[in-house]
Amino acid sequence: MSSDKSSKLTIFSNKRNQNEPPIPIIKEKSMEKKDLKPAGVFKYFEEICQVPRPSKKEEKIIAYLKAFGAKHNLETNVDEAGNVLIKKPATPGKENFQTVILQSHIDMVCEKNNDVQHDFLTDPIETEIDGEWLKAKGTTLGADNGIGVATELAILADDSIEHGPLECLFTVDEETGLTGAFELKEGFMSGDILLNLDSEDEGEIFIGCAGGIDSVGKVRGCRHAGSSGARRIFLLQSRSKRTERRTLRW
Repeated sequence: MSSDKSSKLTIFSNKRNQNEPPIPIIKEKSMEKKDLKPAGVFKYFEEICQVPRPSKKEEKIIAYLKAFGAKHNLETNVDEAGNVLIKKPATPGKENFQTVILQSHIDMVCEKNNDVQHDFLTDPIETEIDGEWLKAKGTTLGADNGIGVATELAILADDSIEHGPLECLFTVDEETGLTGAFELKEGFMSGDILLNLDSEDEGEIFIGCAGGIDSVGKVRGCRHAGSSGARRIFLLQSRSKRTERRTLRW
């Protein structure tokens, strides 16, 4: 999760004598939540941290998103699975642009330290600044994929951003089976381009995905170095009992 580096506070000492300038003493100033950038994104991330959203128990965050859509006078739809779609019209003059869909999932992994008292069905996530990082106190933070949700909300709320027709899709139950994605029905969205905001690598864009499958793998082969670099060949046995041979080069 990105943020500006900690700011520095300059404190001037007393002059060594009247003819010399003061000596600057540099001290680090601790970062605060208000220092996190982009401010709009972290504002909404803090808001959704107050809303419990375990996988398969997303009712409260769905209600939050519906209220957000109503507050900003945006068309908001919920399908049978619980997926939420909020539409924002294009900026005047950009109505003929292709419709872009931004997608993130609203559920989170719920884990806590053994010495922490926390009920993920009712309690908010308590956040704190640790150096340059925003962290949770003894629990998972929910940045996967809360930061994607917050990004979408910040864009929807900001009327200074020029854009074509925009659809923001919030899917349910990603962490335990991609249920929301699998249950999307044709016609629920109308966009031409979909950008998924659930990546772990800042500054990188993935242009394709092979999908997901539960697999159990074991390395059974050899490794050797050649002129093109190291190569490893291994056998992958999936739970469906199908076997695939794959080659990785790096």
